[in-house]
Order: sequence, then structure tokens, then C-alpha cells
Amino acid sequence: MASLSALQTNTLALDWLHGVNDGVMRRCSYPVPETPWYLLPVAWLDQWKAALGAGTAALPTIDNSPFVLEEDRHRLEVVNDQLRPVKRDLVLGRDYALVPEKAWKYFKQAYGSTTDIKRLSQVVETYKTSVEVQLEGVQLAFLYRQGADIQVTDAKLAYFSRLDSLYLVRNTLKAFFVREFVSDLPGEYIVRLWLLTSPLSSLKLLVQKPTSEMLFPGKLLTDEVRLCDISPISSMFVAEMREPTREKVFFALHEMTCQTCRRQIGSGGVVCVCNAAYFCDKMCMLEHKCVLFSPTHSDEDTCFHCTNNILGTAFTCACMEVLSTQHVFCNEDCYRQGPHQCQQFCANCGSVLPMQRVKCSCGGGEYCCSFCAASHGCSKPQCPTCLSEFETAGVPCQCEKVRVR
Repeated sequence: MASLSALQTNTLALDWLHGVNDGVMRRCSYPVPETPWYLLPVAWLDQWKAALGAGTAALPTIDNSPFVLEEDRHRLEVVNDQLRPVKRDLVLGRDYALVPEKAWKYFKQAYGSTTDIKRLSQVVETYKTSVEVQLEGVQLAFLYRQGADIQVTDAKLAYFSRLDSLYLVRNTLKAFFVREFVSDLPGEYIVRLWLLTSPLSSLKLLVQKPTSEMLFPGKLLTDEVRLCDISPISSMFVAEMREPTREKVFFALHEMTCQTCRRQIGSGGVVCVCNAAYFCDKMCMLEHKCVLFSPTHSDEDTCFHCTNNILGTAFTCACMEVLSTQHVFCNEDCYRQGPHQCQQFCANCGSVLPMQRVKCSCGGGEYCCSFCAASHGCSKPQCPTCLSEFETAGVPCQCEKVRVR
């Protein structure tokens, strides 16, 4: 290209803008996924086109900085800093144009650029791709082992396209993690991306007393999922960074061990309403001696909820310990649908309260465990019976006297 005149080179660049020999691979007339595109101001592009006939090259430097959204002070600076957010009111064709990488490199080398804004084409349907200019802010935290301890970072704000696959997100986060946290010993890391369904503060409390098999309070996300498939997109994400030789920090339900048959749970796993036991299916869960349910057999009782006669196994609510009336249900679903006299729910996680429950000294509601009581924001959750502060996650108090009155 160096042997060509400026007019000839500009003519070639004009062809690239119209899709002629632009270096873009296409399938069924659509650019293949992850093809790079760059934002170019329409005002500058019009000046460049007007200068083609005059043969002048006295054009200003390309300036995309007015497009950039003011960065949040807590923004996570991802490795590819060209994926920066832009203002919401930008319109394609009026404010900016999308040009292929081949044309952008020429414009940048010939005229200079203050700010590069890069986007990738993403799959919309079979063979059909699109370019999402607007980026979404994603709340993100890192979780990793440091020696014998488990570290959880504070939440940051990362920007990605709604069409980005989690495979692309994981690779970006892996590069950022190595650069920011383990730059001296980069090594190799396995990244697992979780969707957190509880407050980040509760996750930090949970890792303070780790066990050999911990269920993550959320959902494990696979590479096939895209950000647009997750609703709401403003949910908290946690990137678990693990070296291949180290054990997992958390497990998904299908990776856990059934507490009855001791086999791996698989895809059909269930969690007891006490949130402390995990099983292959409901048959295995019936063997669980839970503080909330006590399986019993009755051929005469009727379900307190649906009033049907109970045949075979019935569930007797644990409220019989404090109430004179014994409430019997034909299954767990009838119990949860209620309502009946003793049914209440944890003010933090929303699960059904067991008979042993805790109440914070601030009067902020009742909780299923000290873990939930501590996560609701009060600085000193205490046992309402002995007034000692809660320290052990999942245990109401050492005095074991917290009961419903």
C-alpha cells in the first residue's frame, strides 16, 4: 500500500467501507461471529469523503471521546479496554458508522485516533449476526483461594454486550484476574461463573468457615448461556478462579452427594426446605430427619391444605412441638402453599422458617439461621435468648433455646 498514491489508497478505503475486499469473512452474507468493528464519527467520515475529490489530506484526528460514557468510579477495567461503554442516545448513521478492522487500521495510521471503540459481531440466529454497540454493566466479584483462606473481592462493574457468550466473558475475566491478582505467578486458571442469588456480604460470611462440600447460594452458568438469557442482567455474578491442581471452592447441586444414598445427585436433585440437605430425588428426601418435617404414616388424616384423604406417607409439621394442634399434609407442596397457623418465612432468603429460628436484636425480623440474620445489614446480630452474638453460620445459638413463642 506504501507504493500507492494517497488518492488510490483512499479509493480502496472507500471500497472497504462498502464491503468490497474489506477482509471480513461472511457466511450467508452475514459476518462470521466475533468479527471486529470500530466506531467512526459520521461527521469526520463526511469530511474525509468530501476531501477525496479535492485531494487534500488536511483532516483532524479521529476523535471518538464524545461517544464514551463517563466511567463509574467502581468500574472494573477489563483487559480489552477498547470495550468501553458509550452514551445511550447514539444513533447509527447519524452519530457514528461501523467500519471493518481493515479500514480502521488505515484511518488510524493515516490520521490518528484519540479513542478506539471496538465491538464484535455476535450470533443472533443461525448464521445471522449483529453488532451490539451498547454495553451492559455487570456486577461482578472474584472468588479464589489464597493459601488456606478463601477470598471474595468487593463488587465491581464490568461492561459486556448482551449478546456476549459466557465463554467470551470467562476468557476476558481470566486475563484480568491474572494481571491484577497473580501477575507474579500467572499459571493456568479454571474459571467457573456463578449467578449469586443472595447478598455478596452473605457469601463473604459463608467462606469464613468453609467445609469440604459447600453448595453455592446461586446457579452455575454454562458457556452456552449468553448475558441476554439471564434476567435480570443486573444480577450479581461471581467468577470462581481455581488452579487445576486445587479443589473446587463451591459445588452446584448436581455435583453434590446425596445424603441418603451417597451417590452424586445429577440433574434431578432436590433441596430440603430446611436448606441444609441435598438429595437425588424426593424418595431419598423422605429419609431425611428434618426439623421442619417428620414423615409419618396415616390412613385416616386429611391434608390441612387440600383436605384430601392422606394415603400412605404424610408430612406432619413440626409445629406440633409448640402448638396443641397437629397439622398434617399429604406432601411438601401442600405445606408450602399453606397458609396455616405456624407457617412463616425467613426475612433474608425467603425459605420456610424451621422451629429453631433466630431473631436479630435490632428487631429486623426472624431468620432461619444466624447466617441469614447476620447478612441483613445489622452490625451485631444477637441471640434473643442469651444475647450472645451469632458467630457460627447455620447454627441459631449455642444455647439452643430460640423457639417460637
